[in-house]
Amino acid sequence: MRVRAGRGFTLAELKAAGVSRNDARTIGIAVDYRRRNKSQEALDANVARLRAYLDKVVWNKEKPTGKIDVAGKAVVGSIEAAFPVVAAKATPEFVTITDAMRSREAYKATRELHNEPILAGIRISKAREE
Repeated sequence: MRVRAGRGFTLAELKAAGVSRNDARTIGIAVDYRRRNKSQEALDANVARLRAYLDKVVWNKEKPTGKIDVAGKAVVGSIEAAFPVVAAKATPEFVTITDAMRSREAYKATRELHNEPILAGIRISKAREE
């Protein structure tokens, strides 16, 4: 799937990172209480992003402007600007081609799989008529 930033972090991700949802809103972390985690890998990746963000947040106590200063480098408005979502690069798996792979007719096999439910309905209706 295409990796994208989304609307905010889930409550489970915030809990795993050790941040309450009220505190998250005050330090510029978007919270989406409607979203659910579909995989453990995505949850772990987002928790790692949150922890990396929290390690680098520096608060300016004198002037409460609501902006976030990340490691003294630049003032940003959100965690997405400070730590963008990066898609994991998949490493290709190389396989040696065998004679069985060469002799297989891929197009024919996919068409048979596609037509199977259609033809099954026709076969059932013919069996009822007989």
